[in-house]
Amino acid sequence: MKILSFTERWRKLEDDELTTIRPDSTYWNEGDHVQVWFRNRSPKRYKLGEADILSIEKVAIEFRNYEMETAELRLLTDEEAAADGFPGGREELNKWMVKTYRCNYEPVMQILTIRWTMKCEGVF
Repeated sequence: MKILSFTERWRKLEDDELTTIRPDSTYWNEGDHVQVWFRNRSPKRYKLGEADILSIEKVAIEFRNYEMETAELRLLTDEEAAADGFPGGREELNKWMVKTYRCNYEPVMQILTIRWTMKCEGVF
């Protein structure tokens, strides 16, 4: 089972259904049943529960070229970026991506919509 990990205890994790922004990849698929962990690579990690990925939407942080502008991608909103932990909006998310991945990334992200199927007791 795939693992979806969070590094912050966002208030939205208490909701039955929530969204999270991830770099674009073929790793996630609609319908995947995933384990949800808090800091899964840390010795202090713990499981939050399990969830289903309901939908995946590709969005752009910025349009770098004409091909991106015509690829039928919508631009991520500053509000969506802020809700995912980047209060400075798209600009802050873009800076984090450059810092984390250097210039070796495409400014395309995925918005995963997930629904909890099981929450671990005592965690929320």
